[in-house]
Order: sequence, then C-alpha cells, then structure tokens
Amino acid sequence: FSFAGQEGAVDLVCEIMGRLSNLILVDASGVILECARRVPARLNRYRVLLPGQPYVPPPPQHRLSLRDLDATTLAAALDGEPGLLSQRLVRTVAGVSPLLAREVCHRVTGDAHCSWPLDLTTPGRLIEVLTEMLSLPETHAWAPSVGYQRRDGELVPVAVAPYALTHCDAYEPVPSISRAALLPLAGARPHDPYAAVRAELCALVEEAQRRLRARLASLEQGLA
Repeated sequence: FSFAGQEGAVDLVCEIMGRLSNLILVDASGVILECARRVPARLNRYRVLLPGQPYVPPPPQHRLSLRDLDATTLAAALDGEPGLLSQRLVRTVAGVSPLLAREVCHRVTGDAHCSWPLDLTTPGRLIEVLTEMLSLPETHAWAPSVGYQRRDGELVPVAVAPYALTHCDAYEPVPSISRAALLPLAGARPHDPYAAVRAELCALVEEAQRRLRARLASLEQGLA
C-alpha cells in the first residue's frame, strides 16, 4: 500500500506467508523504516528486516501460474516432484495450499491422499477444478465451511476454508469465514511465549555448529 503525506511517500508492504507473515514500512528510496517483526542477520542472512536496511522481497518460489497451465505442462511438472498427488500440487502450482490440494484431489479422484500417476485425463480435470476454486467468487459465491475429522468416536473441527471441505469426514457450512476462524481447531498449536527466544537460541547454536564444522574440516585437511 502506497501513502503520501507531509513526511513524504512511504509503502506499507504486507507479506502474508503463514507464520512468517510481516508488515514492513519502506520509504521512497526502498529503505526499511520499521517492521512488525524484526529479523536480524543471525536468523536470516538473505533477508535482514531491520530499520535502516534496504528492503529485499521474499525469494520467488518458481511455481507455475494457473493461467499458463495446460494438461501436458502440469503432467510434466507433477512427474518431476515426489510424494502424493496433493503434495506435488502444492510444490507445482502457485496459490495452492495443502488444504486446497487435498480438496482438489478428492473432487477429482475421490481420494484426498491419492498417488501419482493416474489416468491421462487427470491433469485436465485438476486444472478445471483448480480454475473453478481459485476463480471464486467470479464463477460462484463463496461457501465457507468448517471441516471435521472423527477422533476417538467424536467429530472435532480441524480446518476452515472459503469452500466446502468435502474431503473431511464431515463439514458444516458457516455464515462467514470470519465466524469459522473463531472456532478452536484440534491440533492447532497453542501460543508459545518463548518462541522468539527459542528461535534466536537455535540460530546461535546453528552458527556455532557451522563454525565448528568448518574448523574440523580445516583440521582434517591439515592432517591429510
């Protein structure tokens, strides 16, 4: 988002990337003014997010755009990835989350955890369903829902989405995705107040390990 005022022009960069999401205020020259989450060099050498540092965008993921896909291209891309079909879709097509990939696989094959390869018509069907679901609400209205899985004889909520979660053991339509997001999900990670400190300590340990490995390699070379 771009703003202009008495202090000059600024950009507010919203990086929506799951647990790595951030808000970064950048001046007209591309220098960071402030971040919602500061990231020093010891945590990320590629992208230092601190006031006074130049803003560097996240690295590209090199995934295929749905607009440029055809059945042959998608089949070739899926062949080059390991794992289940849903896992291959996540790594291949831009904008596809693990949850969406499982739902697409279920709608196409009847099995959210199917393997690859399948029959020759599967890539074309995958593109059709992906186009329909990622074009919302252009093709039809949103259909927010809560997905449930059966655990110990009970149905517990495990996921929310702006579409019907037909691959779950059961799903329930809800008035809005905001309403669905208020539900506590089974398996959701509790808030960890020590997460940031733990991450810094892990980074320090990894750096110490890296230095020791380099020293050991030098000693082994000298011994030879």
